Amino acid sequence: MAYHPGKVLHHALVTLLGICVVFVVLGNNTAESTTYFVATTGTDDNPGTSDRPWRNPQKCVSLGTPVAAGDTCLIGDGVYSANGPVVYVRKNSPAGTATSPITLKSQNRFGAVIEVPSVTDPNKNFGFYITQPYYIIEGFDIRGTTSTVSSNHHGISANGATGIIIRKNKIHHIGRTVCSTVLSAENGIVGLGDDAIVEDNLFYTIGSLRNGENGCSTTKSQVLDHAIYISNFTNVTIRRNIFYDVNRGYALHVYTGSGSTANGLFVYNNVFADRSITNTPAAQILLAHTLNNVQIRNNIFYGPANTKGYGIDFYNTKTVQNVVLSHNLMNGTASTLINEYREPAAGVTEDTSNMYNTDPAFLNAGLRDYRLMAMSPAIDKGTPVGLPFKGKAPDIGAHEFSEQDTASPRNPNELQIH
Repeated sequence: MAYHPGKVLHHALVTLLGICVVFVVLGNNTAESTTYFVATTGTDDNPGTSDRPWRNPQKCVSLGTPVAAGDTCLIGDGVYSANGPVVYVRKNSPAGTATSPITLKSQNRFGAVIEVPSVTDPNKNFGFYITQPYYIIEGFDIRGTTSTVSSNHHGISANGATGIIIRKNKIHHIGRTVCSTVLSAENGIVGLGDDAIVEDNLFYTIGSLRNGENGCSTTKSQVLDHAIYISNFTNVTIRRNIFYDVNRGYALHVYTGSGSTANGLFVYNNVFADRSITNTPAAQILLAHTLNNVQIRNNIFYGPANTKGYGIDFYNTKTVQNVVLSHNLMNGTASTLINEYREPAAGVTEDTSNMYNTDPAFLNAGLRDYRLMAMSPAIDKGTPVGLPFKGKAPDIGAHEFSEQDTASPRNPNELQIH
C-alpha cells in the first residue's frame, strides 16, 4: 500500500476534531449547581428565585422541588416555624452526594431563625429532621420557644443520614421553659449518621427546668437533656464548637446499644463550659457501651475551679479500645479528666500532655467570651488534628489566639440570647 502523508494528516485532523466535538458536547451537558431563595415575604408558588422567593424552607426539600444534589437554598432573615418539623427531609426528598451535597444556609449568619415546634406529639418537635444523605445545615439560629408543653424537643435530628455537616449555627434554649412531667428529652442534636461533621457551632442554655426551679415540681432525672446525643455511628467529627449552660445532661452524650459500636469519634478543639450545680451529671462528656477509636484532643473543660468535677464520664462500658485523651486542659481540681469512680479497666490512654487544675485565661468567661488572652497556657499546647493553626503547634480550645477578631462566629456579641 502506498504511503500518503496528506491522507494521514487528514485522518488525524478528523480524529482530533471529533475529540473536540465530544469534549464540547460533554462540557455543555455538565450540570451546574443552582441557588434557590426563601424569604418571609415569598410564596411557595414562586419559582424560588432571588426576586420571587419561596416562603417556607420546607419547599427546598419537598417532593417535586427542583433542588438537586449540589444546589443551595438560601434562607432569608426572619422566623420560620411549623406545627411539625420546620424542615423535614423525607425519603422522597432530594439527596445530596459526597461530592455534591445539598446546602440549606441562612443568607445572613443567625438571620434565619428556626423555631423548634412545641406540641404534645413528641415526634413533631424538630427544627430539622433529616433522613437523606449529604446535607449541609449552616448559619441558622435554632432555638426553642417559651412553650411549657411536656414533650421532647430537638434542634436537629439526622439519625442514620450519611455525610451530614452541621456548621456555624447557634442552637439554644431548647426546652428551657418546660417543667417536664414525662420522661422527656431536650436536645440540640439528636442522632447523627456515619461520616458526620459538627463544627463551629454555639450550643447553650439547653435542658428543662430542674425540680424547684421557677416553681417547677418534677421527678425527672437531670441527665437526659444534651447538646449532642448520638449513637450507632462510624466516623463522627465534633470540632471547634462552644458548649455552655448545658448541665441538665451532657454536652456530648455517646450511647450505643443493641450490640453496635461507636467506631471513630473525633472530638477536637472544643470548649466545654459549666458543670451542673447539683453535680449531676458530674462531667461534660459521657461515653457508654462499646467504643473503638475515640480521640479527644485539644479541648478545654471549664467549670467552677472550686468544684472537683470531671471532663469525661464512662457508663456501662462493654468493649473499649483505642480511646485516647491528649492535649486537653481542665480547670477543675481533679487530677484526671475521667470520673475516677467509673473508669474502664482498660482501653483508655490519658497521656501526660493533658493539663489539670489550670486556668485557660479566657478573655472574659463571665461574659461567655472564650477567646484566649495572650498569656494563656493553652496557646501552642495542642497537637495537630488537621485544622489550620499558626505558631509552633495548635492552641487548645475552640479559637486560635491568632484568629481573634470581631468577625469570629464565637464572638459573644453575636449570641443574641433571648
